[in-house]
Amino acid sequence: MDLLHEKKEELEEQQYHLNVGLDKLKETESAVIDLQRKLTVFEKDLTAKGKAADEKLKMMLIEQKEAEQQRELSIKTK
Repeated sequence: MDLLHEKKEELEEQQYHLNVGLDKLKETESAVIDLQRKLTVFEKDLTAKGKAADEKLKMMLIEQKEAEQQRELSIKTK
């Protein structure tokens, strides 16, 4: 009887540790899913901001080119 009781306790302890481990894995999975959702939002935001920055840079280059042309024209007219 003692051996049976001892083995039962060992099995219950193993089962407890397995359940704790499974709970941790489920928590981790949930955290990863949440982080993936946030990452998707951040990626979209980053892409949009990158496009806006590219457009701003293009406009700055166009304005700089126009300013240089006006400067050259001003120098020629003097």
